[in-house]
Amino acid sequence: MSRKELTEEEILNKISDHNFKDINEYYRWIRTWEPDYRYYSRDITWQELDIEDKTEGYAYTRVSCLYTDGDGGVMFFSSNSELFEEQGMTVELINCSWCDITYSDIIEIGEQMEFLRSNHIRRLVA
Repeated sequence: MSRKELTEEEILNKISDHNFKDINEYYRWIRTWEPDYRYYSRDITWQELDIEDKTEGYAYTRVSCLYTDGDGGVMFFSSNSELFEEQGMTVELINCSWCDITYSDIIEIGEQMEFLRSNHIRRLVA
């Protein structure tokens, strides 16, 4: 599958949950020469999914992380994994061919995303 460049509008749609005022703030953020990441999580209700027999409570939690290496490289981590479902994540590059990341940062991102996702499971059981 080939990668296509996203328009500014498509980038804004993808990153809108990660607290950027505008596209210019995002562009400044990815060029700071400092690695950084921002998390987002949101509970998705049964009602939002139009599941009629379950009208209260949460179906799942959507978790994502936007990471930059500070040199224009950007990765978007999402808990919406088609292949691994709740046991994995999807990683996308955003308008770049590569993005550098330390082993410790990728482990921390995975652990934090799992923590945010597992908090949802605790709420379901309570």
